[in-house]
Amino acid sequence: MSEKTLISWADASWPVTVGCDKVSKGCYGCYAMRDARRMENNPNPKVSSVYSGLVIRQNNGILNWTGTVKTLPERLNDPATWREHKDVFVCSQSDLFHKDIPAAFIGQVFSSMWNHSWHTY
Repeated sequence: MSEKTLISWADASWPVTVGCDKVSKGCYGCYAMRDARRMENNPNPKVSSVYSGLVIRQNNGILNWTGTVKTLPERLNDPATWREHKDVFVCSQSDLFHKDIPAAFIGQVFSSMWNHSWHTY
């Protein structure tokens, strides 16, 4: 989770899920794969454990998602800690609507957005 971001249209990112699948040619060179690979090698185990097993480097050197996605329920209440309005990039490291994300978890994410509606998601 990041309370600040360099993304021009957002004030914060809120990655409540991580991991994905390539689904189209548009996924080639995905920044989230590079970030996940970098974060997996972070010396802080709290960071590296979240990103472990999400990305592989193929024999041709190209990164690819493993197809593993993880929900991060411990981050659901993060918007409550941001007292001032923020424009929030939800799931900057994955697809909230990935086929392996449980509908109940998606509901929890939307509930958190509803309960912390002073932000824009």
